[in-house]
Amino acid sequence: MEVANFGDGVHLKGNADGPIQAIMTPGARLSVRLAKWVREGGFEVMAIRAPTVKEGGERIRVVIHEFNSSEEIVGLKDRLEEFWRVG
Repeated sequence: MEVANFGDGVHLKGNADGPIQAIMTPGARLSVRLAKWVREGGFEVMAIRAPTVKEGGERIRVVIHEFNSSEEIVGLKDRLEEFWRVG
């Protein structure tokens, strides 16, 4: 299930109620770049790429914990959106 779309083939996919979320990215290079950008913003995420997932299934893995605040989640969303503005 697609939950949010950030454009350019990047979208949040998963169970909106579950703790593990996948931000799907088209390609390993973009996954690595995006994960680095998000980590530099203070968020712990991981790029998942082949051979862990098959080519075309690259993603950024995000785990939302019970202790994460609404502000932190909005901050993550804002950081992702900023990536597309800055490039």
